[in-house]
Amino acid sequence: MSSAGDRSERAIQASFRVTKRSVNNALGNVRTQLKLKADWNLPRIDSYLMEAKQELDTLKDLCNELATFIDAEGKTDEEIHTAEDKCFADYDSLHATYCDYKAQYYTLMKNEQEKKEKAERSAGQSSRQSIGLSSTVVDTNTIKLPRVELHKFNGNRKDFHDWEGLFENIVVKDDRFDELQKLYYLKTLLEGDAAKLVANVSYEASSFQPTWKAVKDFYGNKRSLIAQHFAEILDLPPIKTEEDIRSGLCTISSAMRGLEVHGVNSKALSPMITFVVVRKFSPTIRREWEKSNTDTSNYPEFSALQAFLKNIAFAFEGARALDKEPPPPQNKGIQQKRGTVAVISDKNQTHSGSSSKQNQKSKPALKCSLCSNQHILPLCSQYIAMPVTERQNTVKRLNLCENCLKPNHTAATCRYQNCRKCDQRHNTTLHNENAAEPAKAEIKTAAVVSAKNTSTVLPSAIAYVLQGWRKIPARVLLDNCAELTLVSEDFIKRNRVPTYRTNSIISGATPGDYSSNHCATLKLQATDSSFQLKIEANVHPTLSYHVNFQAMEVIKQQVPHIKFNDSIKLDYDTIDIIIGSNYLFECTLPGQEVVGTLIIQESKFGWAASGIVDVKPNVDQLERFSCHFIGDVTDNLQKYFEVEEVDAPSSTLSEAEEIEKHFVENVRYLSNHKLSVAAPHKRKKEDVADTECMAYASLYRNERHLNAENQQLYNRFMSVYLEMGHMELIPKNELQNRPRYYLPHHAIIRPSSLTTVLRAVFNASAKNSSGCSLNDTLMVGPTIQPDLFTLLIKFRRFEIAMSADISKMYRCFEIHPEDRDMQRIVYRFNRNEPVQHYRLKTVTYGTSSAPFLAQRCLQKIADDNSEQFPEAAESIRTEFYMDDWLSGGHSVEEALQKQKDVHRLLAEAHLPLVKYSSNSKPLLSAIDNQLVEALKSVEFNSETIASILGLKWIQDRDSIGVKIDFNLSTFTKFTKRSTLSLVSRVFDPLGVLAPVTITGKILIQSIWRAEIGWDQVIPPAIQDKVEAYIKSLYLLKTFELGRTYHHDYRNCRIQLIGFSDASESAYSAVLYLRLTHMAEVSSILICSKTKVAPIKTLTIPRLELCGAVLLTQLATRVRKILNISAENVYCFCDSTIALTWIRGPAEKYQVFIRNRSNFINSLIPSTQWYHIGGDQNPADLCTRGVSTEKFLQLLPFWSQGPEWLQENFDEFLKNDLPSIQDVPEIRKATVAIVTYSKSYFSQYSSWKKLVRVTAFLLRFRDRTHLKKRFYGSILSKEEVDRATLRLIRLTQTFYFSKEYFALTNKTNLPARSNLKMLNVFLHSDNTIRVGGRLENAALSFEQKHPIVLPRHAEITSLIIRDLHTKYFHANFSLLLNFVRSKWWIVGGMNKAVKSVVRQCVYCSRLGAQVRHQIMADLPAARVQVSRPFSHTGVDYAGPLSIKCTNHRSTKFNKAYLAFFVCFATKAVHIEVVGDLTTEAFTFTFDRFISRRGLPIVMYSDNATNFTGFANVLTNDQLANYATSQNFTWKFIPARSPHVGGLWEAAVKSGKALLIKAIGQQVLTLEQLTTVTTKVEAILNSRPLCQDSSTESNYLTPAHFLIGGSLFDNPAAETFNNSLPHRYRALRQVIESFWLSWKRDYLHQLQIRSKWQKRQPNFEKDDVVLLKEDNVPLLQWPLGRITQVFTSSDGAVRSVEVLCRSKLLKRSIHNIVALPIKI
Repeated sequence: MSSAGDRSERAIQASFRVTKRSVNNALGNVRTQLKLKADWNLPRIDSYLMEAKQELDTLKDLCNELATFIDAEGKTDEEIHTAEDKCFADYDSLHATYCDYKAQYYTLMKNEQEKKEKAERSAGQSSRQSIGLSSTVVDTNTIKLPRVELHKFNGNRKDFHDWEGLFENIVVKDDRFDELQKLYYLKTLLEGDAAKLVANVSYEASSFQPTWKAVKDFYGNKRSLIAQHFAEILDLPPIKTEEDIRSGLCTISSAMRGLEVHGVNSKALSPMITFVVVRKFSPTIRREWEKSNTDTSNYPEFSALQAFLKNIAFAFEGARALDKEPPPPQNKGIQQKRGTVAVISDKNQTHSGSSSKQNQKSKPALKCSLCSNQHILPLCSQYIAMPVTERQNTVKRLNLCENCLKPNHTAATCRYQNCRKCDQRHNTTLHNENAAEPAKAEIKTAAVVSAKNTSTVLPSAIAYVLQGWRKIPARVLLDNCAELTLVSEDFIKRNRVPTYRTNSIISGATPGDYSSNHCATLKLQATDSSFQLKIEANVHPTLSYHVNFQAMEVIKQQVPHIKFNDSIKLDYDTIDIIIGSNYLFECTLPGQEVVGTLIIQESKFGWAASGIVDVKPNVDQLERFSCHFIGDVTDNLQKYFEVEEVDAPSSTLSEAEEIEKHFVENVRYLSNHKLSVAAPHKRKKEDVADTECMAYASLYRNERHLNAENQQLYNRFMSVYLEMGHMELIPKNELQNRPRYYLPHHAIIRPSSLTTVLRAVFNASAKNSSGCSLNDTLMVGPTIQPDLFTLLIKFRRFEIAMSADISKMYRCFEIHPEDRDMQRIVYRFNRNEPVQHYRLKTVTYGTSSAPFLAQRCLQKIADDNSEQFPEAAESIRTEFYMDDWLSGGHSVEEALQKQKDVHRLLAEAHLPLVKYSSNSKPLLSAIDNQLVEALKSVEFNSETIASILGLKWIQDRDSIGVKIDFNLSTFTKFTKRSTLSLVSRVFDPLGVLAPVTITGKILIQSIWRAEIGWDQVIPPAIQDKVEAYIKSLYLLKTFELGRTYHHDYRNCRIQLIGFSDASESAYSAVLYLRLTHMAEVSSILICSKTKVAPIKTLTIPRLELCGAVLLTQLATRVRKILNISAENVYCFCDSTIALTWIRGPAEKYQVFIRNRSNFINSLIPSTQWYHIGGDQNPADLCTRGVSTEKFLQLLPFWSQGPEWLQENFDEFLKNDLPSIQDVPEIRKATVAIVTYSKSYFSQYSSWKKLVRVTAFLLRFRDRTHLKKRFYGSILSKEEVDRATLRLIRLTQTFYFSKEYFALTNKTNLPARSNLKMLNVFLHSDNTIRVGGRLENAALSFEQKHPIVLPRHAEITSLIIRDLHTKYFHANFSLLLNFVRSKWWIVGGMNKAVKSVVRQCVYCSRLGAQVRHQIMADLPAARVQVSRPFSHTGVDYAGPLSIKCTNHRSTKFNKAYLAFFVCFATKAVHIEVVGDLTTEAFTFTFDRFISRRGLPIVMYSDNATNFTGFANVLTNDQLANYATSQNFTWKFIPARSPHVGGLWEAAVKSGKALLIKAIGQQVLTLEQLTTVTTKVEAILNSRPLCQDSSTESNYLTPAHFLIGGSLFDNPAAETFNNSLPHRYRALRQVIESFWLSWKRDYLHQLQIRSKWQKRQPNFEKDDVVLLKEDNVPLLQWPLGRITQVFTSSDGAVRSVEVLCRSKLLKRSIHNIVALPIKI
C-alpha cells in the first residue's frame, strides 16, 4: 500500500475524529426519526441515511490511510493485525449500526407500500360495485389452469403425506376409475424402494384395496414420520449467515407443521423447540435474540422465535435492496477488504452480504460493458488487446469505476483493491509504464512444462522449509500425478538439510529409472499463514521442471483479481520440491476458478495456476515425465524371501470386527433369493471426489489401443454385462447425483484362456486430484476362507476328487442401490455414438472389499443351511478358495451326494457351479455335460489335464504337477529384475519341487550380494548359472506326484514324519505321511519348506536349529489341518549338536539357542526328535540344490522318503543319539569375588556431619600442603560447598566412571548408559547435571539442572535422610518434591525416597501398625469327638448387683458369672460367683467338675484369679491329683482376647439374654441363680446345624448333654426297660449325635472370615513396640524379641519380648515392628 502523501498521521487522525462525529450525527438523526411511532418522515430518513453512507465511505478511506502508518512502523505481523483491528473497530461498529437502520427503513417502506396497495384494492372494488359489475358472473371454464400431474413416489417417507393426499383425491375418490385402473395407476406412480413393495402384486381388481392399504400402512407410519420431523429440528446446522437463517426458518416451520398434522401438541413442545434452535445460533445472533426478549418470567414460545427469524431475514433483504452498490463477487480466493462487515457476524468470521448459491443461479449472467458477452471486462479479449491509453479512454467513456471496472460508483468509494504494481486507485490493467515493455517480474507461482509455441503451466507456490531457527524459501510443485514426494539434491546440499538412508526406485522423474538412496524429513510452512506440513521426501538429483515467467505474467493479467504469493523472490527458475498425491490432499483447498484453458487452484500455500498459455517456451524442446514410485527394494525382496513362511498374515482385529458388524447389519436376501450387500466404507463417500475425467481418458485410451477384433470382444463383454443386469444405464435426471465415483477400466487379454479371452478390469485404485481413491475409503476385511496351502493339503485326502468354480462369482452378489453411484463407468459401443454413463449393480472385482464380501456371502449361505445340509454347508465353508471349489469323497456315491447338495444350495442363491472336473468318470457322467470343463489334451499321449489353483492335475493317473510355461527367448539380457521375474514364475505352493527351486533362491541371493542395480546386467559367472537353471526347468514338465495320500485314507493309521537339514546356503523342512492299512505300509510326500541362509553368517549347528524350528512350525500346521494327534508326530535331524540343544536344558545355552529350543519343545516334545544319517535325510536335497536331471533320478526317494519308513520304522526309532564331548554355545558362568572394606561414607549416619568432617580434612590438607592459614574453628560457607562438591564428584566418578570420562573428553556417552535420556552435561564445578528440556522454564538453575546421583550410593541415602529430618519428617510426596528441587537420582528416585521414609524409626512409631497373621487352624479339641467339657474354656462376666434379702433396707452386693464353654459342642455351664478371689473360683470350679466332670484341659486368659488357681495346683497333693487325672491348665497370650474368642462369644450372648431378662432389676442370689440357669438352658439350645438325616430337627449342645432339647417334652420310651438295653440305646443315640456333628457341623468351620493373608514372621532380635491401651502412641514401650513361637503351619503368632528387664509373652497383634536390626 502506498503512503498517505504529504498528510501527517496527526492530520489524518483529526479528520478521522471529525468524520466520525458527522457519522454519529447522521445516524442520531435517523434514530430520532425511527423512534416516532406513526409520524415517520420517510424521505427525511432516506436523506439522513445517504448522508451517513457518504461519511462512512470517507471514514473507511481514512482508516486505510491510517493503516499505512501502522505498516511502516516496523512491527511484527501480529502487532500490525492487532493495530489494524483497533483502527477499523469504530468503522465496523458504525457500519453495522447503519445497516441495522437501513433494514428498519426498508421494513417501514414495505409496510407503507402494503397499506397503499390495500387501499387501492378497496377503492377499486368499491368503484366496480358502483357501476354494476357485482352481478357479473365469471365463467371459470374459460380460465385455462396448469394441468395437475401426479409425481412419482420413490419411498421417501417425508414426501408420502403430500403424495397420499393427491393420489387419494385424484385417483382413489374418482368414481370414473374402476379398481383395476386404480391399481395400474398405483403401480405406475411408485418407483425405487416403493415399487419393490408392490412388485409381485398381480393385476386383479380385488388387489387394489389391500395393496393401497399395505402402502399406506408401510409408509404412513406416524411414529416414523414424527421421529423424522424431530430429527430435522435436532440436526439443524449452525445458523450464522443470511442463507442459514432462511434455510433454517423453512426447515423448522415445515417440521412444526408436520408435527401438527400428525397430532403432536406442538404448543406443549414450543419452549423446548425454541431452546434447541437458539443453541444453533451464532453468538451475535444469540445476543440479538436475547435483546429482543425482555420477558424473563417464561421461556419464549416458538412463535416469538419465528417472528424474530423473519425480521432478521427481512432486514437482510432490505439492506441488500437499498444498497445501490453491487455486492463483491463471491469468490473464495478474494480476500475481503476492510469495511465489508455484514450485519450479523461471528467473532473472527465475517460474511459478506452476497446471495446464496441458489440465489446466484437466479441472477442474470455476467455481462461485459464493452462487447456484451458473458464475462467481466478484465477477461474481454477486445479489452486486453487495446493499448493502455485506449483502455483508460474506454473506461471513462463507459462511465466505469477506474478501480474495479464496474458501473454505478467511482474509484473514491470503491472497495476493490488497488493496482498491484503501483498501489494506486486504478485497475492493474490500466497501469501505464510509459510505453515501456512490461518487465518480467518473477512471479514464482507455477511451474511450466513447454512444447513448441505454447507453454503448459503446472501449479506451484512458494513455501518456507523450517530447519531449526532458519526459514528457507523453496518453490514447491503441487503434482497430483506423482505417487510420492521428491526434493532436489541441489536444494539439500545448498541448505545442508540432514537426510537418512533408504533404498527406492523412482521412474518418470527423469528418463529411465533412478535409485534413490536418501530421504529427508521436511517441515513446510506457508508464507502468509501459520499452516505447516511435515513431509517425507526422496532425494532426486534433478527435477525436470522450470518456471516460465513470461507465461506467468500473462496469467496474472488474465486473472487480476487473484493475488499470488509473490512476495518472496527466488533467483532461479527450477523446482525444489514436488508434493505428490500422498500429501496433496492435506494442502489443497476447495476454491477453484476456470478461466479459458487455465485452472486457478487455491491451496494452503497460496493460489496456483495450471493450464496452457500462448507464450513461447523457455527452451525449444522439453521432455515430459510423470513420477511413479516403485517401492522400497528391501521390502520387496524381503517379501520374496518370505514366500515360504508357514503362517500367513491376517487383518487387524479392529477392522475385522468393524467390517463383520457392517456386513451383518446390511446383508439381505432379495425377492429372487439373491444376496445384496452394502459397500463397507471406512471413510465418508464425499471424501472421494469425482473421477469422471479419468474415466473418459481411460475410455479414449482403450479405443486408440485396441484393434478391431479386441474392440469387438470388449463390446461383447460389456453387452453381456448389460444383458445380465449387472449394470444399468443411469437416467439423465440422476447423472448429477453425488457422491459418485467413476471407475476407469481397461482390457486384459489372455489368448490362452478357453472361456474368456478378454475381460474388463475396473480400477478402483485410481486417485483423484486430492490423492484419494475408492479403495482408500473401503475396508479390506480379513481372509475368512482357508488359504491355498490348507486347501491343497486337504484336497489330497479324498480318493474321489472333484473341482469346479462359480461362474462370475463377484457379479452374483448385488450392491445396495445407495452404493451403486460409487461404481459408475463410461462406455460406448461405437466411436460415433455419444458416451453413455452406466453404474455397476454388483460386487465389482477391482474394489478392495470385493474378496471379503464374496467370501462372507458364501459363508452366510453355508450358515443359513447348516441345519438342513450340514455336510454341504461345511464344504462351502472350508473347501472354497475364492470361486474355486476343491472337494471330493471317499466313494463315488459320497462325492456325488456332496456335489448335488452343494450345487443345489449355490444354485438357489444364483451361484452357478461350472467347469466340473474329476478323476472319476462315473462321477462326471452323472453331471450335466454343459457343466463339465473342456479339459486340455496333451498331443503325444492324449491325456486330460485340469488346472487346480495354479497346479496341473493329470486326471487319468490322478497325479499333480507344476506348470512350466515361460519363454526364455523373450529375455534379451539377464538383469536382477528379469532374473527375479523368471525365478518367481515357478508356482510351487506345496514345495514339491523344493530341491530344484532352492537353486533359484540361492542365485537371487548371490545377485543381491553382488550389490548391482535392478536393471544392470548380472556378472557373467552368475548369468551362466541362471541361464542353465532356467533351461533345466523345462524338464520338470514331466514331473508328477500322486495326488491322493491313500485310496482308503479313512481306515489308515496315520503318522506324520518330518525331516530337517541345513547347509551354508539354506535350511529346509520336509514332511511325509506314513500310512498303515492292515499289514500294508506306505509313505508319501506332503510338502516342504525352504529358506535361504541369512546374509549374516551363522554356524552350521545354528542353521540346523533354524531348520528344526521351520520343521516344528510346518509340522504343527499340517498336523492341525489333517487332525493328527500330537503323539503321532516324529521329527528327524542329522545334526547331533542341534538335537543335543533340543533335548538338553535350554537354560544352560546362549540366548539364540535357548529361545529356539524352548519354542521347539513347546510344540513338539524333545522325546519325539530322533537322529538320522545325512545320506538318509530327504531334506538334504533342499539345502544345496540339485540339478533337474538328478532330481528326476531321485524322485522315488524324494516322493516316498527313505525305505525304512515302510519296513523297520519302529526299530529305527530305537537308535540312540550319538554323544558329543564338548557341546558348543554353553553360557560361561563368570564368578567375581570382590572384597570391599568399609566405605568412608558409611562411617557417618548424618549428611551434615559427613560434609563437616570432609571440610575439616580439606582444610587440614590446605594448611599442611598449601600453607594456607585459617582462623577459628567455624567453617565458612565456601568450605562447606567445596566439601559437598568434592563428595559428589567422588561418588559420580565411582558410579558413572565411563560417563564422566566421555563428558570430560567431549565424546558420546556409552550406548547403554542410563544417563543418555537425561542429556547430561559437565558443569563448570565438574559435577554431572541434567540437561533436560526445561531451559526455557521460569525455574532456578538448580531446579532446571539438578545434580545426578546414583540410587545405591551411600551419600544418596544420607542426603534424603537429611532432607527428611530437616522438613520435620515430611511424607513421601513432600519429601520427593524437596529432593527433585536439587537432586536427580538415577535408577529409581521413588524407591530411594520410599526406602528412607520406611526406615525412619520416628515415622514408624507415628504410623504404628500391628500385623495380623493369617487365621490359624482350629485346635484339635474343637474338631475331634470328645466328652462334653473335656476341653473347656472359662471366663468371667459382671459384676452384677444382688440383694441379700427381699427387704427394702437390704444391702446390695456384687456377684459375677463364670462361663464354662465346651470346645467341641459349644455347651455352656454358668456359675454365680461371689467375688474375684482365687478361693471363690476354687469353689466354683469344684461345683463345675462335680456336675460336668473333670476336664482334660482348661483354657483361660491371664486374670489373677485364674493364675492364682494355677499356682494352687503347684501344691503337691493337688498336683499329684491333677497328674493322676491327666488334667492341665493352659493360658492364652496376655492381652489377646481374640485367642479366646469361643468363650468371649458365649459371654456376649449370655449377657445379652440376661439384660433382656432382668433389665434394671436387682435380684436375690436365688433369683439370679434361677435366671442364669435359664440362660444356660437357652444357650445350650442354640442350633449348631440342621440334622441332615431329618428335615425338621436341629443339632444343639443339649443333645450332647441330656440326649435331646432342654425345652421339648420327653417322648415315650420305646425301648426295653432293662438297664443293659437302655444303656446301649442311649449310646446309640449319642453316637448318632456325634455322627451328625461330624457330617453337618464341622464343615461350617472351614471359612476364614478375616486375617486371610499370610504376613512375614517376626524374627529373634527384632526391635518392636508394645501396644498399650489408653497410652499415647509415642509412649509405647520398646522391646526386643527373644523368642518366637511357631505354629504347626509355620506362622508366628506369639512372641516373647524383653521389655524393661522383663520377659513378656505377647500376641503379634499387640506389637509393632520397627526398621531396626540389632
